[in-house]
Amino acid sequence: MDTQLFTSGQIPVDQKTEEVVEGGITEHAHQVIKNLQAVLKEGKLDDQNILTYKKKRVSLSLK
Repeated sequence: MDTQLFTSGQIPVDQKTEEVVEGGITEHAHQVIKNLQAVLKEGKLDDQNILTYKKKRVSLSLK
């Protein structure tokens, strides 16, 4: 059976601290990728299973 996993709206929050990571776009992008890898792992998948990836930079304010 094929497995499909859809995600959207990932944000650069460190899962341990539950805070947006410090830094700029590079640090934020790295955290988003880490978060996506964690989601894939939970689905027993890895980054070799990604079919498409789209990025969009938006202003993020959690306060």
